[in-house]
Amino acid sequence: MTDDRGGDGSAETTDNGPPLLAVDALTVAYGAVEAIRDVSLTVAPGEIVAALGPNGAGKTTLLRTLAGALKPQHGSVTFDGDPLTGLSPETVVRRMSRTRLSSKRRTRCMTWRLSHITRS
Repeated sequence: MTDDRGGDGSAETTDNGPPLLAVDALTVAYGAVEAIRDVSLTVAPGEIVAALGPNGAGKTTLLRTLAGALKPQHGSVTFDGDPLTGLSPETVVRRMSRTRLSSKRRTRCMTWRLSHITRS
């Protein structure tokens, strides 16, 4: 996966404070096979980001890891400044549902999608 927004995609703070979502050097494997390796990205409040790629690129693995359904071998995930790495999917969804976006809307849509991803 690559970050085509410019810069290196590392977990940096923005002018508006810390990123809403920060993924730093995330590696996830199924047994001996690495599905994603050293993925880093940030998402600012109000920003929309898509994971695109062919079958087997690691899109679903990334989303399932962000949702807490998979545990990474290396790296970290933070949401609104709080670490999510190692938390249960239920705890991740609870934390995301309490966080407000810059437009003061709740992340209901994101939470609904994450809760359905963890059930598959």
